[in-house]
Amino acid sequence: MTLRNSIHISTIHIVAIIVIIHYIIIEYRGFGLKASIRQCFARDFGI
Repeated sequence: MTLRNSIHISTIHIVAIIVIIHYIIIEYRGFGLKASIRQCFARDFGI
């Protein structure tokens, strides 16, 4: 049970890191990619 909880926590951390990387890419590549990356988020996460 404890191992399963730690795996769940690390999964949340991995998702958070991926989101942060997405936003870093947005900042460095410029405003033009924001819409396309937002569409990727909508497809992946249902936002």
